[in-house]
Amino acid sequence: MSANPADRESGSTGNIDTVTTDTASYIEADLRSGESLYQSMCAGCHGNKGTGGVGGPLLGCQNCSSYKKLTQVINDTMPIASVSACTGTCAEDVAGYIMNNFSTQTADSSTQKLEYTILTLPETLRRFSTTVINRRPTDAEYALAETEAGFDQVVREMMTEFEFGVWLKTTFNDLLFTNKYVGNASSMINYSNYSSTSGLENTSSPYLERNIYFDTRCYTKLVNWSFSQEPLELIRYIAMNDLDIEQILTANYRMVNYYTQRDKIHGRKLDGSLFTGDDFKYVKYDGETTKSFFCNEYKYTDENLASSGREPASGDNLYFYDFNDFQPAILPKKINGATSKNPPLLTYQVDETDPLPMAGVLTSEMFLERYPTNSGNRNRLRASKVLKFFLDIDIGASQVDAIESEGFDNPIMEDPNCTACHVVMDPIASSFRHWLNDGTYWPDREHFSYSSIYHERTQEQQVYDSNFWNYEGMLPAGFNIDGIAQDAPEGVDPLQWMAKQVVAQKRYYTSAIIRTLYNGLLGEYDNPEYFRSIYDQFSASGVETNYINDLVLALIKLDDYRINGITQSGEGEGEGEDEVRSIRLLTPEMLARKIYSSTNLNWAVLKNSSVQVLYGGIDSDAYTTRLTNINGVSEAFSERMAAEMACQSVTNDFRKDVQDRVLFPDVLITDQPESEAEIAKIKNNIVYLHDWLVGETLSVDSDEINETYDLFLTAYEYYRDAGNSSLDSECQAIVNREYEKQRGQYRIWLEPSRQIKNDTFYTIKPWMAVMNYLLLDAKFLHD
Repeated sequence: MSANPADRESGSTGNIDTVTTDTASYIEADLRSGESLYQSMCAGCHGNKGTGGVGGPLLGCQNCSSYKKLTQVINDTMPIASVSACTGTCAEDVAGYIMNNFSTQTADSSTQKLEYTILTLPETLRRFSTTVINRRPTDAEYALAETEAGFDQVVREMMTEFEFGVWLKTTFNDLLFTNKYVGNASSMINYSNYSSTSGLENTSSPYLERNIYFDTRCYTKLVNWSFSQEPLELIRYIAMNDLDIEQILTANYRMVNYYTQRDKIHGRKLDGSLFTGDDFKYVKYDGETTKSFFCNEYKYTDENLASSGREPASGDNLYFYDFNDFQPAILPKKINGATSKNPPLLTYQVDETDPLPMAGVLTSEMFLERYPTNSGNRNRLRASKVLKFFLDIDIGASQVDAIESEGFDNPIMEDPNCTACHVVMDPIASSFRHWLNDGTYWPDREHFSYSSIYHERTQEQQVYDSNFWNYEGMLPAGFNIDGIAQDAPEGVDPLQWMAKQVVAQKRYYTSAIIRTLYNGLLGEYDNPEYFRSIYDQFSASGVETNYINDLVLALIKLDDYRINGITQSGEGEGEGEDEVRSIRLLTPEMLARKIYSSTNLNWAVLKNSSVQVLYGGIDSDAYTTRLTNINGVSEAFSERMAAEMACQSVTNDFRKDVQDRVLFPDVLITDQPESEAEIAKIKNNIVYLHDWLVGETLSVDSDEINETYDLFLTAYEYYRDAGNSSLDSECQAIVNREYEKQRGQYRIWLEPSRQIKNDTFYTIKPWMAVMNYLLLDAKFLHD
């Protein structure tokens, strides 16, 4: 399905072979040998009858659509703890046994060919820019994108824009789900873990004096958001600074903005020096500054600065620090013991030359709290997430209690049904031994000192005993993926060492990052081998696979992203992907970007996380799976969106000068379908809207254009004959809707000459009907 972009021409066609189960191959396998091998090497994870365990079921499994495909997967990736243990004939026999006994696919040795067309490079640029960058390409960018070199240049420039970072954070939150804590993250932070000096003590308060941007409640919301974004901001920082993707797990620093640094973190710059206010960007409030979503319902100045044209006397004080400006920081403070007061109090070491040993997102409080440890799972949940998120190995540690074991004193170490997975999982779990759920780094006993003036050491140990790692029944910290057990060396931090082992699995690690980026572009698809094949293709074609931006650029040039239409063309020989992924329901975030880039207006409803869930989005807590197909609720949601945005966008566009319009560049509000010239102008604008909103390039005399014109004409005649020129208040152009609300109201009034309060020429509501029709088109709601 994927092809080397360099070998493809814009607008060309290709073909996909979709394969069904090929019984002719696997009946020649030695099924008795396959059964014996399966029971000894596979049943521990997948169950004696393929019904699943910690490794998941094999009944109709994703990789079971083809004997050849399943054989390759087993040969390359199984068993997890010793990949080289079952290759060649072993893999063939085990695959044959699974296909014969567990697969529910219909046996058929035929292959079905599909032909498809792909988007041109400018069309691909439009897709990427609209749904990722939150704007339409300029004419100059379209012109550059006619060549592959120009396309690459434009996309790379777009990836430096702020909205690319927003998309990147949304994409990785779909993996980590740390946005669960947007509303309460600061309550999870342990103040005592950080140094007492922030370096920002003498900077102006962000919400006192004459600052009109924040009040106390708004500031609390902002701080919570800032803490919750830390692991996602790390990934954005890595992308924006062209740093190696290995730093997602190996960065020995964390991210702070002005508010988290001032409020709690108190980190130091990478060179060990203190931060100052000059290290963080700030934005001056001038009335046109875009408002943040933290403060829209709270305190604002009564006087609108943009409309008054008056600069306040103390204008220099009207600023706020940019909450999107995150900087890397080290943490110089570590627990080293306890005093013997009653109760005992922790003591700390502060040393800029020996900071807290960070390991990228793995040591973020948000990750540690999202996947907590306890006396039962003992960091195994974290270990399972490391394997799944960053190596695409689904070991299912959350199901460790699913298998009952009898007759073993220590099943984890002795029962083959358990050890197959635990030898992989437990060394990673033990690597997290220093990290508590609130981000506290707890040292080993031998590095924890006591002072015994008032209490005996044993009494003090009892107070903190639960925080020390219990080695009993656990394998030591290490890494064991391919049958070669590696223990973390003495004298190194085990989590930092383990993270380096993960990223050293270049093919697996990079393929997992490719999967996350691919899913952000095209929707969820869980097929590790497919993404490993993409990595192989990228490596062979010279793509730089160490950097996020290079991977995104290569992904949007794949046929997967550029498929424009598919037609079935009969049967033939060959093998390829077993399903075609060419369309999906836009996520709420993508829909919001598409609405804005199409109309220059935001649909405020989409800022509500509860509403996003109704449209198939996630809240990173109870809802973590996105809807891929429209249902009754999301359909009603779409109808409301189309009605409200049609209502607001038509008058908002007509109140502008023609050259500034995005929806109606070819007509005036006075153009009525009463003459051939005016009808021609209306039809030309309808042609434009079909292209602008749904990407259809149509001739003015096409059936689709005539149908849309008939809709316009019917509405026009209805309102004209009824003499109905009224407009609902929400559809009038009185205020500038391109600015956010203040205190729940739009405060920037349009000049009287720009205001539109009535449908005097009976053309506004017909254009609303056309907009409503196109905004409900499947091509607008899907990607």
